[in-house]
Amino acid sequence: MVLQITKKDLKKVLIQLKNIQNNDDKQKATKGAEAGYSDGTKGLKPQSDNDILMDKDKGPAYQAAYKQAYDKAKATYDQSYNLGANAGRLDGQNGKDQASGLSQQPQGYQDGYNSQYSQAKANYDQDYKTGKSAGAQDGLAHKPISDLSNSSTGYKDGYLQSYAHSNSVYARGQDDGLNNRKSSSSDPSYQAGYQAGNETYQNGYQRGANQALSDIKNNVPDRRTGEILIPQESVFLNKINKNEQTMMLTKKNAC
Repeated sequence: MVLQITKKDLKKVLIQLKNIQNNDDKQKATKGAEAGYSDGTKGLKPQSDNDILMDKDKGPAYQAAYKQAYDKAKATYDQSYNLGANAGRLDGQNGKDQASGLSQQPQGYQDGYNSQYSQAKANYDQDYKTGKSAGAQDGLAHKPISDLSNSSTGYKDGYLQSYAHSNSVYARGQDDGLNNRKSSSSDPSYQAGYQAGNETYQNGYQRGANQALSDIKNNVPDRRTGEILIPQESVFLNKINKNEQTMMLTKKNAC
């Protein structure tokens, strides 16, 4: 949005220039004020006094009006620029999308916002990527969450999101492994959890098989039902060595 000069603004400028008397100078002063407001509002460098005075269509009246109008408009531009720069920096640092409706703001605000947003957002994205990698590693290793008090917002967001994801997926894989379900994901965290869970399952299964074999050999009652186990009833029959089965059956028949 470009700041427009008003009749009231022009009147203030012209009143302050008491030495302007004739219509020609008033016209030049009006043009000078309009140009000053336009340049100041856009944040442009002011026209040099030498260039103005060397131009026969401008002169002292134009120069005086231009300077007053420019100074006022540029001060407004600078204020808007600083506000926009702060907003752009904060949006970028927090990983937000570029503000909507930016074109409806004063030119100074737009320029300030754009001067800061892109670099701040690029820094956020890079920090997010770094934090994501660290969070995945810590989550996979079941480490406590790192101290993030001195980390950037991007690093924190990436770390925490990845850490939570890694733990959640690991737990799902571990549950599938513990229950001897078929592996259902190639995700590294899932695979790590699945392998850990399935290893526990296999170890427990083998211990159960060994215990069943020992109980059968020693006529120990079924630890679940209290009944005497015979080989055909053992749920771990497929884990018993064939030679052991033959030995047991021969011994039982001899009795």
